[in-house]
Amino acid sequence: MSSQHYSTPNTIIASDVYDIDGEYILIKKGTLVEVQTKIQRASTFGDEGAIEFMPISTTAVDGREIVFKDQPVIYNGQDALTSSRKKVKIAAGTAFAAYIANTYCFKREKLEKLQ
Repeated sequence: MSSQHYSTPNTIIASDVYDIDGEYILIKKGTLVEVQTKIQRASTFGDEGAIEFMPISTTAVDGREIVFKDQPVIYNGQDALTSSRKKVKIAAGTAFAAYIANTYCFKREKLEKLQ
């Protein structure tokens, strides 16, 4: 039996994402993020558990898919977030940074201007 399994938890954008000038909202706060999660449970031999997040994509205000760079975020048993030896868990509200993989061009008339 494997001590690893995969999951796709609910993950959201924590705050609005703006263009480089800070004028237009490109991705709204609360937008869902597709994330793949790999979970390694702690072993009975003392190996620590770990959770690996891989942000995949989200949706911009104009409806297009925005793809993130291929860099996982890893929390292991030494982190306060995974302090339990029996369970690997991360508290709700935990934040991590994800970087956009490409350059995207937006039509300003489809964007919401910051007041």
